[in-house]
Amino acid sequence: MKKLLTTMLICSNLIAAKQELVKIEPAKVFYVNYEKEKCSDECLKDLLYKGLYISYITRFNSNDEKLNNIYVKLLNGIEYIDLPKKQQLNTIKIALVIPEKVVKSYSSNIISPALAYLMKQNDNVYMKVYFTGDESEANIAPIISQLHDYSLIITGFQKNGINVLNKSITNIAVFNPLAKSSDFDNVNSNFTFGSIDYQEQVAKLINISNNKIAVFKDDSLLASKITDNIREQSNIISLKTIEKKNLNVNSALSDAWKLNNSSVFFNIPLVKTTLLATQIRALSIRPNKYLSTQINYHPMFLNLSQENERSMFYFANSIGEIDEEIEYINDLLGQKIAYNWIAYSTSVGLDYYYHELYSNKKDRLFKDNFIGNSIHFNVRIMNSKQSKFSEQK
Repeated sequence: MKKLLTTMLICSNLIAAKQELVKIEPAKVFYVNYEKEKCSDECLKDLLYKGLYISYITRFNSNDEKLNNIYVKLLNGIEYIDLPKKQQLNTIKIALVIPEKVVKSYSSNIISPALAYLMKQNDNVYMKVYFTGDESEANIAPIISQLHDYSLIITGFQKNGINVLNKSITNIAVFNPLAKSSDFDNVNSNFTFGSIDYQEQVAKLINISNNKIAVFKDDSLLASKITDNIREQSNIISLKTIEKKNLNVNSALSDAWKLNNSSVFFNIPLVKTTLLATQIRALSIRPNKYLSTQINYHPMFLNLSQENERSMFYFANSIGEIDEEIEYINDLLGQKIAYNWIAYSTSVGLDYYYHELYSNKKDRLFKDNFIGNSIHFNVRIMNSKQSKFSEQK
């Protein structure tokens, strides 16, 4: 870590037409070392190879004559360009392929956490983002030859784009944090996926239910898939569908009495979820508990929900422990990785491949791992007592 301190003072004294400059000492430059660990000769050479000259100056502590000569040059403002080639110095080359018109805001959920992770590693990295617009072969084909120059490809393709890549990319690792391997019939072994498992989340929630299940859903594809998972694992006594564009939730409570002593699944967005919970309480209905998958696990819930019903909610959460610095950098880039499963999945996948392909001497930063060609996330049940989320043991 480095900090450049420059002290500078310029004063002028104007008397009539005569101007004089006050005589002062020249500006002084100080290089301050904030690193706790001593930098060995190999460490200093590594800083040179990476072009981190200020860090080299601040951390210099060596009796090596050649390194000392370089130190003197740099200290006197002479850029060190006579750089010997380092054996086996590999630039980490990562391509991000994003169909931004398809995934829309999810684009930043992939790009920002990837950047945050690489900033944390502080290695010699080359990362390029390719925007393809959509997933058509016509838009993907022109970049295929360029993708062969990379050792890792992270993509936001949902369906067709994966099939296009599958035809041409056979020996380069391809990771997709959005999709599931089960979405594809025949995909090459170099393809891996990181979507969370809603079926496993539903199973965890049903395990704490009283098996008298009521469901609120909207007409989205995701809500329908989660509802199908519930139906496969339990008996639904009440099912109400609220159109996505309809903000009036009262129509879904025409036979609200069925909700008494039931475990209520909310497969709808957060705002409608909290509105429905408030209306249920106003009707003096007393459900057993409220259940939701990852779709409603968000800090905004703590602000939108009523305190006296908040403790009834239980959320399935597939996001695990996060390195503090990774979380901080993500915050700076506008990503709440602790509540955004796409950002979390992107980080886990990149962490795995970074370790496997580039730096197996370093410990991984995330605990989740691949089983087959998919990340297996540990599902935890979170409750919201005392105005904060905590794991339900």
